[in-house]
Order: sequence, then structure tokens, then C-alpha cells
Amino acid sequence: MKKLLLASSLVTLLFLVASGLSENVFVPWKKYQKEYSLLLAGRAKDPQQKREARDAPIELHQIVVPDLGAFDRCVTCHRGMDNPVMAGAPNPFRPHPGNILKIHPPERFGCTICHRGQGAAVNFPEAKAIDANWDFPLLPRELVESSCGICHDPKAMEKAGAPVLAEGARLFEEKGCHGCHRLGGLGGSLGAALDSAGLKTRHQLVMANLHGERTTYRWLDLHFKDPQGIVAESLMKPDYPTDEEARALTVFMLSLQAERELPDRAVARDRHRLLSQGHDHGERDGRTLYDRLCRVCHGEGTLGVFDKHLGRFVPAIRNPAFLASVDREFLRANILTGRPGTLMAGFEGGMTEADLEKLLDFLAGGAALPERRAPTQRKLTAGDAGRGGSIFARQCAGCHDPGEKGQVAPTLSSRTFQERADDGMILETIARGRPGTAMVAFAGTGGAGLTKEELSDLLAYIRSLAPRRK
Repeated sequence: MKKLLLASSLVTLLFLVASGLSENVFVPWKKYQKEYSLLLAGRAKDPQQKREARDAPIELHQIVVPDLGAFDRCVTCHRGMDNPVMAGAPNPFRPHPGNILKIHPPERFGCTICHRGQGAAVNFPEAKAIDANWDFPLLPRELVESSCGICHDPKAMEKAGAPVLAEGARLFEEKGCHGCHRLGGLGGSLGAALDSAGLKTRHQLVMANLHGERTTYRWLDLHFKDPQGIVAESLMKPDYPTDEEARALTVFMLSLQAERELPDRAVARDRHRLLSQGHDHGERDGRTLYDRLCRVCHGEGTLGVFDKHLGRFVPAIRNPAFLASVDREFLRANILTGRPGTLMAGFEGGMTEADLEKLLDFLAGGAALPERRAPTQRKLTAGDAGRGGSIFARQCAGCHDPGEKGQVAPTLSSRTFQERADDGMILETIARGRPGTAMVAFAGTGGAGLTKEELSDLLAYIRSLAPRRK
């Protein structure tokens, strides 16, 4: 028994000694510093420099920047980071590329503010922090431009060292991402707000379908390319971007860190201007607003279409026949509150009043759209909803889903429609149809032959679809 205890004690002691040697003696950073000293001595121009290089102490080095939360030991291995003499040397001895350190000296900004990673680590796997329990692993080189957007306006960086970031900002607007996502106070509410998308960690994203390295930047890149492949329930329409476009959008997303607190000294003037004017510098005309907020679903808006991806009908909101039957109040209510039960989410809080009026002007297409249209006068007797239901099933249900989804034509049960569309508007639309759309006339010359009584019954049934207030 004593021999067994002695043996186990010796084994434990050996493990402790091995661990101590591994952690304090045979560590990679000491090897790198010795190699750096030899390389530097070999490039020295005089005996004094050579002697100083060889006699440099082997010790930990770190940069501490309290107001940025930086505690970075990267310089323990990257000893030649700011030494031009080491140009052409292999990593980790070569100087930092470009002149970025002249503008952003490490002692003022640290390393992880731009590169992310685990700054306190002194070996590469832990510094990279891909497999560690670390929120923000080291960024690949092709994504580091994203960090420029933390302190700068992305659009101002096109010719200032971050063209990929600037391209991502442009693509975000060009592809109509504002239509579902709010950013800088502009956008819809169907998707998540993106002002701090770059601060999301992998624990906040659905990673089940992401194979390989599970990082936020890989998730973003693949989600742009195949939204449903990464999140099966995603409503995001596939845009099939190129690899370069997906990378640019990923860089832009990683740059969005509005909730991050920064000292005033770190925020550039162009960033202050961005925060005061918005992500598109404040000025937006109606056409621009339509392209960013509406086009992704409605297209040009002159023809109603069935979106195969969404499995929904998308109405023609710029169709002349439609505009002739509505007013600004009706359009304003639909834009701000959306149509509950459909994919038309409200934009209330997602645009300024001035922007809303510009968008309404554009939708009107130059026509004098009244603030409130006088109700159309049609003298009809009270209809029977039961009989109207039979007519609806025969004449309307093929296109209009009586429920809340809306198939190949708008749903008629949404609260916004029921509250804002008056009886006259509904009857006129049924009777005369909507020229240029699939909505044909159901009364009068060339119509489907519905009588006034049948129109009354149909109206009564449509009104019965209104959701009940709880």
C-alpha cells in the first residue's frame, strides 16, 4: 500500500513539474523572442545595435489601454510589429503592413480593438480563440476592415484604407436590406435591428446548420449566400451574392457596433457626422426611400405579383387604379402600422415624418393624392354575410385567402385594411376592378354580373372578416 501511495505521489509530482516547465520554460513566446533577437542582430548596422539585440531580455510585453478595454500581449511575439528593419521577415517578426500604426499607434489603441481575439493570450491558438469560450475570436485578415467602421463612417473609408467596408455599406442600401432591417433609424421591423449586429456572439445565432468553424463571420457569410440553408425558417429572400459581395456585406455587418462605448478621442469626425445625420448622410428623396424600403418585395410596384419564395401575394402599390381609390391617410397608416398577420411589418419609428411624406409623394407618382378622399356614395341595402360568404367562395377565394395569410391577392382580414378602407372603396374596387392587375370587374359592363344585392352581401361578408378586438 505504501509503495502504491509513493508511486502515485511521484507520478503526480512529475505531472506538476512537466506542467510547470510547459507553462513557464518551454513556451512558444520565449522561442519567438530568441529568434527575433537573432534576426535583429543579423540586420544590425553596427556592433552596438547587434549587442543590444542579442542582450534584449526575454520577457512578457503587453499594451494596456484602459478606456478601450484593451489588455493585449500580442507584442510579446510580434516584436517587430513597428520596426521597419524587419521588413521581409517571416511572421510573427515582420512589421505591421501599411502605415496604419502611424495613424493608430498601438500604445493608444492596442491590437484587439481592430483584430479582436484574446489579447491576454501568449500562444496563437488561445489568441485566435476560435475554439475557446471567447466572444470575439481573431478576425481573418480579409475581414479586419470591419473594425474601421467602429470609429469611422464606412462610406468615408472607400479611399482611406477600407474599400471593402465601403462597398458593403453600398450593397446594404442597394439590395434593399432596410426594407426588413432597421439601421440608423431607417428601416422596417420584420427583421432584427442591425445597429449592433457586429456585437453578436455565436451563442446568439442558430449554429446547428453551420459546419466547420462556428464563428459569427462564417455564419454571416453563409447566411447571405443561403439564408434558409443556415436558418431553415428564415424569411430572408436569397439574393445569390458573389463571394466578394458576401464578404463585403459581412465586413459591414461586423462593423455595426452602436452599443459599444468608445472614448471621444477614438471617434473620428466622419463618424460623428454619421451619427448626427444617419447612415446615408441625411438626404433621401422619395425614389431612394422606395428603393431601400419597398422594392425588395414590391418591385416597381405597378403590377401585383406572387412571390414564390415568400409564398405570398405582393400588391401593386403604385398601380394607378389602386392610387385612384386611396388617399394619403390610408397609405400612411399601412406604411406605419403595416398589415398584421402578413409580412408587411410597420415602419413606425423606422423613418422620419419628412421621409414618410417624401415616400408618399413618390408613390403618388406626381398625382394630387388627397389627404383624405371623400367616401364613395353607393346606396346599398344592408347585405347578408351568409349569402356573401357563398359568393366569396365562388368568386373571390381563388385569389383572396379569407384568413390572414393572403395567397395570390391581398388578405382582406387585416386590421389595417378593415379600419382604413371604407365601404365605398371596397365596393368600387369590386365593381370596377383594378386595371393592370389580376383584379377584374365584377359588376357593370364587362363585369362578372354581380347585382347590387350581391355586392351588398359580399361587402357584409368581407366586413365579417375583421379581427375582433380583445
